[in-house]
Amino acid sequence: AAVDPATLMALQAVDAINRRRSPFGWAIEALAYHGFACAAAPAIFGGGLGDFAVVALASVPVRLTLAACGALPQLSALSDLLLPIVAGVAAPSLCALFELDACHAATATLSLLLFELPGSELLFGATELKRGNLVGATRLV
Repeated sequence: AAVDPATLMALQAVDAINRRRSPFGWAIEALAYHGFACAAAPAIFGGGLGDFAVVALASVPVRLTLAACGALPQLSALSDLLLPIVAGVAAPSLCALFELDACHAATATLSLLLFELPGSELLFGATELKRGNLVGATRLV
C-alpha cells in the first residue's frame, strides 16, 4: 500500500516537533508537572489533602524517571513501562507511610500518570461521559 505524500509530510512534521528541545527548560517542566499532578488529585479525582501530599512527594521519583528516560536513549523506549511501575510503587508506599487506605493509593497513582500516559485524558473523559458527568466529560474537548 502506497503512503500518501501529505500524510508522510505530516508525520515528519510531528516527529520534528517531538525531537526538539523544550524552550522552557527542565526545571519549568518539572514544576509544571509537579503542580498539575498535585492539583489533579483533588480537582479531577476528588481526593483530599492526604492525596495531595502523597502526589507531591511521589511526583519527585516519577519526574526523575522521566528525566532519566529523556537523557538516556536506552531508557527512552521503556518510559511508558517505567512510569507506571515507579508511580505504582511510590504512591502506595507513601499512602502506607501516611496510613491512608487503598483508594487513596489509586487516586495518587492516577494523578501521577494522568499527564504522561498517552490518551489517558480521553479515557477518563469517556468514563465520565458514560457515567453521566458532563463536567468531567469536558476532557474530551
